[in-house]
Amino acid sequence: MRPKVKSGIFGWLRPRLFSYKLTFAIFVLLLAIIVFEAFVEVAYERAQAIEATMREKQALNEVVALSVASAEVYSLPAYKRRIVREVAEAPDVLYCRVVKPSGEIYLSSISEDLGTAIRDPALHTDRTLVKDDFFNGEKIKVIVSPTARGYTVWLGFSLREAEAVVGGIILSRAGIAVSLILATIVVYAGLTGINRRLEEANRELAATTNELQKAYSDLRDSQVKLIQSEKLVATGRLAASVAHEINNPLQGISNYLSLISQQVAEDTSLHENLEMVKLGFDRITEIVWRLRAFYRPPGEMETTDINGVVERVLALVGHQLSLGNVEVKRELAEQELPILGSAGQLEQVLVNLVLNAQEAMPGGGELTVRTAACDNMVQIQVSDTGRGISEKQMSRLFKPFSEGGGKGLGLGLWISHNIVEGHGGRIEVESQVGEGTTFTISLPAYQRGEVEQRGKAGQRSHRR
Repeated sequence: MRPKVKSGIFGWLRPRLFSYKLTFAIFVLLLAIIVFEAFVEVAYERAQAIEATMREKQALNEVVALSVASAEVYSLPAYKRRIVREVAEAPDVLYCRVVKPSGEIYLSSISEDLGTAIRDPALHTDRTLVKDDFFNGEKIKVIVSPTARGYTVWLGFSLREAEAVVGGIILSRAGIAVSLILATIVVYAGLTGINRRLEEANRELAATTNELQKAYSDLRDSQVKLIQSEKLVATGRLAASVAHEINNPLQGISNYLSLISQQVAEDTSLHENLEMVKLGFDRITEIVWRLRAFYRPPGEMETTDINGVVERVLALVGHQLSLGNVEVKRELAEQELPILGSAGQLEQVLVNLVLNAQEAMPGGGELTVRTAACDNMVQIQVSDTGRGISEKQMSRLFKPFSEGGGKGLGLGLWISHNIVEGHGGRIEVESQVGEGTTFTISLPAYQRGEVEQRGKAGQRSHRR
């Protein structure tokens, strides 16, 4: 069953990311509402502060007008001046004037005003009114209140105190707004970072998922190949066992054929027929012997002639090569090429290389097997005119399950490589895509006195 990789926490967070964006939008909306509410509140508080100041100053001016009128009845100029002076002591009151109906300033908290005149319709007002004016470059409010004797009391004052109260409110609300804006920025930055990390995590998860799926596919293929490899091993054992069982009755038949041949020596035609039967029987015996030799138990290091190994392998697979329209060329050394090794294992290596060469030539071709001695080494070359091996396949050629560009299991070359190394040799390959491939096996030539040493080394290699 193919493994199902779930997104886990990332799959859980993915829908939450949308809720985070929605939460952020709501947060911005709430911030806008708070800022708007603060603006409305500031405007309201400013209007209320100005209105309160105006009511306060109007009441004060009306009291001053009443007091001045009362003092006028009793002709108390000093009292009137004191009233004007005390009223002007308030920090937001800029001046207090008592003006005659003609416009002449009769009393003032500013001595320079005395004797000067005012030209304004408010001189003849019959009720308290509010005027806008400028004093020392500042826009101010002026309360004008009439008195009972025709005078008007002019009270000029600034709105700095009211504006200061409003300024405090603005600073307070601005602090809250700035805090909220900063919090919004932090939240947005955090959500952006979370979104970026989630995207990276999703990309990593997708990459991991692809790797897991590829690993699963490779594992499944490896499992199939291992099962097939075990089947081949079991088949080899079965073939060796069957060959051993067949060999015993064949020996008996051979003996009886020899006896019959001696008894019918006078009958020439019958004797020739028996000789033909004996040749066919010897051929069967040779095939059975080769099967037994091919599955010879590994680790038996003995002196072996490489030319003989090559001949046995080509004889074993010759029929299969002919069916594949493969022409075999032998370029074997004239002298014997002895090495110390396991003939069965080396035959396994050569069979694998020869069958791989046949697979590389599906439409037929030319297979050349060479042997030679070179610098205390024995070399075997297996060359084909097949499709060749690409650079990508070459990098994994001797690794298990690499498939090496053919239809094989990918284990043959790996096993062959290990066998050759176990014999103290090396295996090399040269290939051109579309032109062919040449495998070269180099093995140490046999030297007297090394039987025991190499034998032990081979057994250790087999155990590994």
